[in-house]
Amino acid sequence: MSKNVNNMDMRLRKFMDSFNEVASKYLQNYLNWFLVLEKKRTLLIK
Repeated sequence: MSKNVNNMDMRLRKFMDSFNEVASKYLQNYLNWFLVLEKKRTLLIK
């Protein structure tokens, strides 16, 4: 279980690093975007 959490954390950090700065005001939007991409990634893998 912790391996999955660590992997998702790594992917989230990599995703967030692609932006120069992230305003906390829009943090939920970035997280939603990340989750949509994760869902798409998991659907493509299956």
